[in-house]
Amino acid sequence: YQENEITISVALSLISRQKKPIIIAVFTVMIITLIYGFSLPNIYRSNGIYEVVGSASTSSAVKSSGLSSIAGAVGVSLGGGQTNRGDVIVETVRSKTFLKHLLQFDGILPGLVAAKYHNPQSQTIDFDVSMYSVKDNTWNGAPPTIHDAYKVYSRQLSIFQDQGDNFIYISFDHISPDFAQEFVLLVIEQLNLKLRSKSLDEANAALNFLEDQLGNTFLIELRSSISSLIQKQLEKKMLADVSENFALAPIERPFIEQEKESPSRLLMLIFSTISSFIIFCMIVFFWEANKSTASNSSSSKTL
Repeated sequence: YQENEITISVALSLISRQKKPIIIAVFTVMIITLIYGFSLPNIYRSNGIYEVVGSASTSSAVKSSGLSSIAGAVGVSLGGGQTNRGDVIVETVRSKTFLKHLLQFDGILPGLVAAKYHNPQSQTIDFDVSMYSVKDNTWNGAPPTIHDAYKVYSRQLSIFQDQGDNFIYISFDHISPDFAQEFVLLVIEQLNLKLRSKSLDEANAALNFLEDQLGNTFLIELRSSISSLIQKQLEKKMLADVSENFALAPIERPFIEQEKESPSRLLMLIFSTISSFIIFCMIVFFWEANKSTASNSSSSKTL
C-alpha cells in the first residue's frame, strides 16, 4: 500500500512539475479538435417505419397438383415458396440494381456523391465544384460510376427488418435534411412500384400458363386445382392493380429532421481532451523515467 501511495505521489509530483507543457499540449489538441469538428458538415437522418404487406406462402393446390415444378421449368412462378417477403424487400433495396434504377431520377447522383454543404437559409445543397457543375448540370471529368455511388449509398442508407415486430426500419443520412427525407420517400415509392410491376408480370405469365394447362387437361380433379390457381392469380393481379402500398405500408413516414444526427462536437472535445491528457502524462512519466535511468547510469560510471 505504501509503495502504491509513493508511486501516486511521485506521479502527481511529475505532473505538477510538468503541468505547463501538459496544459499547453492539451489545449493545442482541444483547439485542433474544435477546428476539425466545426469543419465537418452536420449530418441529418430521416427515418421511416413500414409494415410488410402480405406474405409468401405456398398454395396447397400448387403442391398437390405438381404444377409448381412444371411452371418453374418454363420460367413461370405460381407464387409461394418459403421466402420471407421482408428479406426480399431488404435485399432489393440494398442491391446495386435498385440503386441503378434510383440514379435515373434527376439530382440523385449529384446529391449522393457531390454534395458538400447544406445552406439552411435557402434550403439548398452546395456541391463540390471540382466534381459537379450545377449551372451546366455536367460533371467535371468522368461521371461517378455505379460502384462510386454504391459506396456512398450503402454507407448512408440503413434498412432492416426487426425480428420482434417484423416491421421494416429504414433511414438515410445526408447533409441536407430535405434530401434525406425525399430520398427515403423515393426508395419506398420505387420499391412498391417495382415489386408491384414484378407481381403483375408474374401473375400474367402464370395465368397464360394455367390457361394453357387447363385447355390441355381433362382430369376433373386437376382441372379443379388449376381453376383454383387461376382464381388466386386473378386476385393477386387485382390487388397489384389497386394497391398503392403494394409491398410496404407506412406506419411512420419520414420527416424533415431539425436536429442533426452527427457529428457530436462536444463528445469529440471531451474524448480528445481526456485522451490527450492521459497520453501526455504517460509521455512525461516515460521521459522522467528514462532521464532518471540515464542519470543513475552516469553516476555509476563516474564511481
